Amino acid sequence: MSLNSLQLLFLEKQNNIASSFPINYIQAATSENTRKAYRYDIQYFMFWGGLLPTTPDILVRYLHEYADKLNSRTLKRRLTAISRWHIYQGFSDPTQNPIVKKTMTGIKNIHGKPKDKAPAIQLEQLESMVNHLNLDNSLIATRNNALLQLEFFGAFRRRELVSIRYEDLFFVLEGIEILIPRSKTDQAGEAQICAIPYGFGKLCPVNAIKLNLGAKKLIFLRDMCFVQLSEIKY
Repeated sequence: MSLNSLQLLFLEKQNNIASSFPINYIQAATSENTRKAYRYDIQYFMFWGGLLPTTPDILVRYLHEYADKLNSRTLKRRLTAISRWHIYQGFSDPTQNPIVKKTMTGIKNIHGKPKDKAPAIQLEQLESMVNHLNLDNSLIATRNNALLQLEFFGAFRRRELVSIRYEDLFFVLEGIEILIPRSKTDQAGEAQICAIPYGFGKLCPVNAIKLNLGAKKLIFLRDMCFVQLSEIKY
């Protein structure tokens, strides 16, 4: 089913309200990835045939339709998106209906699965990768060595790693302190400090980041520690 003009108008209403102000505090309250996921969830619901505002009966039928097709966590997030839409538009929230809640609980009990997690890299595997990278004197190998070791010993998320700037690094006697201005668990930007000590032998994230800083073509490129090498002009 295609989206009609009224449904599109509802989708655009919140963005139009927010864009009327010089600083979009409404959007800043939620991460871009979350907003994008919610938009897709609303669109999927509409393409199925759902209407906004909707009713508990329609939601129950929607849940039954996808109970054995989608992960229960995905369905839960779609209900959250529908809930947010109704709240922000000033409608009563149909997802809070007891029948809807019971249906979602039953789906999780019957079809719920543990979240898939990739196995963690073991220390021996990291050492093997570092040894391989040390055989290569290229910029990309130097950068990747620092990325791998910082991610492993600092437990950084990918977005946190690529956001590290030179000014966020503080070398101390024991190793290095890295300022994380903002992260997935720190949307308010209160900042966190990650302290990483010196390692032993080739497994040393502090020395790896020093080697990365010492690569001249990276130092003078920009203030970011890690960049796409395709951006470097030789």
